[in-house]
Amino acid sequence: MIRNGVHISFLIAEGICAIFVTYLVKQSFKKYQNRRNQSTFDLTISFLNFTIAIWLITLGRVLDYFSSYDAYNELSFVELGLSLSFMFLALANIWLAKFVVLVFMKENTQWLNYYIILNGITIGLFMPHITMQPGTYRSLVPQVIYHALISVVFYIKIVTLSYQEIKNATDKLVKIGFKYISLFGIFLIGIFIFTALDVIMVELGMIIASTGSTVVYYFIWISAMLSILFGYLGYMMPDWLKNKYV
Repeated sequence: MIRNGVHISFLIAEGICAIFVTYLVKQSFKKYQNRRNQSTFDLTISFLNFTIAIWLITLGRVLDYFSSYDAYNELSFVELGLSLSFMFLALANIWLAKFVVLVFMKENTQWLNYYIILNGITIGLFMPHITMQPGTYRSLVPQVIYHALISVVFYIKIVTLSYQEIKNATDKLVKIGFKYISLFGIFLIGIFIFTALDVIMVELGMIIASTGSTVVYYFIWISAMLSILFGYLGYMMPDWLKNKYV
C-alpha cells in the first residue's frame, strides 16, 4: 500500500534494519562493559552513529507515511532525516577510523587526523541543508558523491588490512575474527554500491510498479544489517562464536 508516495514495504525494510542494528549496539555496549578497552568503545560508538543514521531515515519515512502532507510536494520528513543521517555517517566513520588505527595501524595518528578532517567536511557540507523541503536530497549529489568516495576508499582499506592480518595470524579464532571484519568492510561498500544502482535504475525507469522502488533498494538495508552484524561478530566475538571455533 502506498501513502504519500511511501510504500509500506519501505517502512518494513527500514524498520527491521533499524531494530536489528539497535540490538547489536546494545550487545556491543555489554561487551564494552566487560572489556573496558578503547578499541571496543570506538567500534561501539561507530555502530551507534550508524544506527542513529538508519533511525533518522526510518523515522522520517514513517512520519512521511502517516503525515497529512504530500512528501513529494509539500513537506518531507525523510529529506530532513537524510541530511542529518549523512552527518551521523561521518561521525561513524571518525570513530571507525579511531578503531582501525588502534587495531591495525597502531600509532599512525597523522592519517587519523586527516580522515577526521575529511569527514568534518562532510558534516559542514550537509549542515546548511537540514530542511524538510521536498527534492533537497536530489540537489545534494556532489555532497553525496564526496562522502561516498571518502567512505568507500576507507572501507576498502579495512578489507585489505583485514586480509593482511588473516595471512599473518596463526590462531584460528583470530583468523575468523578478521574474516568477519573484512566482510564488515565489504558490506559497508555494498551500501553505497546498491544505493548508486538504485538511483541509476530509478532514473532509467526500472522500478516495480506496485512499490515505486527498485529491487536493489532492499539490498541497501540488507547490506547495512550484514555490515554491522559482521563487524560485531568479528571484533566483539560473542561467546557462542568463540565456543564454535575453539
